[in-house]
Amino acid sequence: MKTSIKTLLATALTALVLSSAAFTTFANDTTKRKTVAAKNMNVSMVVVTGDVDVYLIQSDKEDIKVVPFSDGEIDIDFKKSGAKLLINNAGNNRATIYVYLKDLKRIDASNTAKVKTQGDFNLEALQIFLKDDAKANVNVNTKSLYTVIKDQSNLKLSGTSGDHQLVKAELATLKMHNFHSAKTKTNILKPTLAANRK
Repeated sequence: MKTSIKTLLATALTALVLSSAAFTTFANDTTKRKTVAAKNMNVSMVVVTGDVDVYLIQSDKEDIKVVPFSDGEIDIDFKKSGAKLLINNAGNNRATIYVYLKDLKRIDASNTAKVKTQGDFNLEALQIFLKDDAKANVNVNTKSLYTVIKDQSNLKLSGTSGDHQLVKAELATLKMHNFHSAKTKTNILKPTLAANRK
């Protein structure tokens, strides 16, 4: 029994060392796959597609960490385009991605992507765009919040905003848990308008 535990621990440590050695950094605007550690990304917009869970954390040190759900092969595409970080799960195996960033101006999620903030985000302004079956759980303190939720997407909001502009399709879900806005303007999209604005 002790031998098998020692073997298991040795295997786990070897896998950890090998995965740490596989880390790469962003170089210009190129596409990266699988496990990525990104220093000094300078991104403020996160675009997420595919079957993936993304956790956003406000931090002085920018970084990306990928945790697969299972032992299967993961095929995550990362691309930096200007201030945008594009994350797409092109494979069949779901993964969890932790993105540490200094500033956040926009979250854009589609397909079956899930985006969640961890801790408090203190921002000047934030835009959130959800469509398809995407889900987002966002805790933010901001002066200005603009949200567009289409199709059957789902948004949970907490925190505060001085001004909140909401564009919502009829089938989309919005839950506001401990969220307060000094001023809110709501525009409900009818099905034909929602289809035209895709």
